[in-house]
Amino acid sequence: MTSLKNTSDQEVETCLKNLITKEREILHEVIIYIKEVDSRRLYIAKAYPSMYEYLTRELGYSGSAALRRLDAARLLKSVPEVADHIKEGRLNLSQLNEVNRAIKEKEREQKTSIDTPTKNSLISAVIGKTVLETQKELAAILNIDVPKFEKQRAYKDSSVRLEITLNKEQLKKLNRCRDLTASLRHGEHKDSSWATLFELLADQYLLKKELKTINSNSNSNSNSNSNSNSNS
Repeated sequence: MTSLKNTSDQEVETCLKNLITKEREILHEVIIYIKEVDSRRLYIAKAYPSMYEYLTRELGYSGSAALRRLDAARLLKSVPEVADHIKEGRLNLSQLNEVNRAIKEKEREQKTSIDTPTKNSLISAVIGKTVLETQKELAAILNIDVPKFEKQRAYKDSSVRLEITLNKEQLKKLNRCRDLTASLRHGEHKDSSWATLFELLADQYLLKKELKTINSNSNSNSNSNSNSNSNS
C-alpha cells in the first residue's frame, strides 16, 4: 500500500482528483465493453443464461453493481452520449439506474416502448443532478410516482440504519411534530435529529397506550368488585 505520510495536503488532493478522473475514464471504457459483450451475446458461449449472470458469476460483480453497469450499457445503445457523460462526471451509475427503472415502469404502464428522442431528453434532464433530484425529474417528465424505498441495515453495536421515503403530507406532519415538541427536548432528547423525534413520539405513544391499559384494567377490576358486592 502506498504511504502518504510524508505527502503534502495539496499533493494528496491533486492525486485524488487525478485518480477520480482516471476512475471515470476506466468506468466509461468498462460500460462500452459491457455493451459490446451484451450485444454480441458472448455470455451464451460461457453457458450463462443472461448478461446479469455473466457479470455476477464470471466477472464477480455484486448484484447491484452488475445491474447498474448493465443499465448504463443498455442505455448506451440508444443514447451514445451516455459514455461521455460518465467520463466527464456529468452522470453516475445510480442516476442511469433510475433512468432505466423509470423507462421500464412507463413502458409497462403504457404497454409500448419509449422512443430514442424521449430517452435522450430524459438523460439531458438529469445531467448534474443528485439521485433524489433525478427521481423527481423523471417522475415529472414521465408522469410516474417517485419510488418509495424502505431499507433497514443492522450494525454490530445493535443500532439500525433506516431509509424511508415520505410523501409531502407525511413530511409536513413530522416537521409540525418537531416544531411542537421543541420545548420537550431536554436531557437525552436535547437534539433535533429525526432519530430523537421518532424516539420522543414513540415514548409518548407508548405512554398513552400504557395509561389506557391501566385505566381499562382498573375499570374492569372496579366492575368486578361491584358485581361481587352485589352478589353478596
